[in-house]
Amino acid sequence: MKADYTKPEGGLETPELTLYGLSFCDHCREAKELLESMGLSFRYLQVDRLPKKEIVRIKRKIEPAGGKSIVYPVLKTDNDFLYGFDQTIWQQKLRQAAEVR
Repeated sequence: MKADYTKPEGGLETPELTLYGLSFCDHCREAKELLESMGLSFRYLQVDRLPKKEIVRIKRKIEPAGGKSIVYPVLKTDNDFLYGFDQTIWQQKLRQAAEVR
């Protein structure tokens, strides 16, 4: 099994977004719902449902600088990562990123 991305229908194609979550995480579910409610297209990946080899690869890709632990959900925009879910901060960052494009 390889990493499987889902891309819900959404009106706004930019910025390119990838949401990394965990299947049991309430904050991950809330983050997904926020992106959907904003009409954004995004890829969603439940990291814990991947084979161990893929989990290791993904974690290396999204780990924060300085050896800090990953706090889920993780949202990757074009050139930035948001760790943990704070609805106000996420909405602000997503609007700013969309305006830049």
